[in-house]
This record gives sequence, structure tokens and C-alpha cells, in this order.
Amino acid sequence: MTVEVVGRGNLLALAESGYDGPSAAEIRHAAEDGTRTSLFLQDPTGQVPANGRINAHVWPDVGYQLAFQLMANEEWKAGRKAMAGIYQHASELSFTSIARWRRTDSEWAGSYYITKNHFDPSLRVGYQDASHLLNCQYFPVQLAAGTGPVPLPLHLAAAFARRGDLPCPATAHTKA
Repeated sequence: MTVEVVGRGNLLALAESGYDGPSAAEIRHAAEDGTRTSLFLQDPTGQVPANGRINAHVWPDVGYQLAFQLMANEEWKAGRKAMAGIYQHASELSFTSIARWRRTDSEWAGSYYITKNHFDPSLRVGYQDASHLLNCQYFPVQLAAGTGPVPLPLHLAAAFARRGDLPCPATAHTKA
């Protein structure tokens, strides 16, 4: 499940960016169904389902956060405020879940550990063989057409800023 969010996130971003090719409806439907299903898999702290070789990495949680935020925005625009609130809550949980992996050491302050631990990154505790590659350090979902890989903190900042006018989840649930 942890790697799946890359493909699903890219499909959501493709749909959001206005893709209107012959498979547009099917792509949007599959990506939205997958994101809806993932609501049932997120743990109460906001972390992604534990499994696979990279479940101890931070970036899958960012992927879930981005997918949930995109869906919250879409549901809100469609007038489905209760569902928007559910996705917004899931997005906030994901965002909050990675806070403990934010680095405070001066040179790296504000960035995040690659893996979910506080060991010196040079020790590569919890890393898999590919953890040092760009794809584990930068989340590959493109939020805007034509952009290259964007550093993980920028995806977080962009998604956090996109929260826009969505109310808190409790408010959205009671107004539906």
C-alpha cells in the first residue's frame, strides 16, 4: 500500500490538472475510488498502512496527505461538504503524523528524516537499498503540469496552503 500512493497520486494530479484524454473519466474514477478506500486503511494517528519495504519511510504519509487534500478540495467544490470534511480530517491526520519526523538540527531544520526514526541519517537505520535515491527523498507526485521533482517540504507547504476555505472537519460534518 505504501508505494501504491505514488501511482494514485500521479493520477489524481493528472485529473486535477485538466487531463481530458480518452481515459480521463476512468482515470479519475479509479484514483478517487482508491483514495476513498484508503480512508479505511489510515491508522488513527494518520500513518499509512504498515507493510512493504518502505513503510518506515516518511514520504508515503505525505502522499496520502496530498491525495486526501486533493479529494477534500474536489468534494468541497462539488458541494459534498460532509465528504470534504472527512477527507480534510484524514489530510490533517496525515500532516500531523509526520511532525515527529521533522528535523531540528541547524543545517537540516525544517526538513524531514527519510525514515521514521531519529537516528543519525548517515547510519541509514531503516533505509532500504534505494532510500538514498531521489525518489525516496522527493515525492514524485507533480502538483502542477510541467514541474520536475519537488522537494517533500514544498509538497507539504503547497498542500497545506491549498486547504483554502475548507472549514474544520467537525464544521463540515454538521453542515451536510
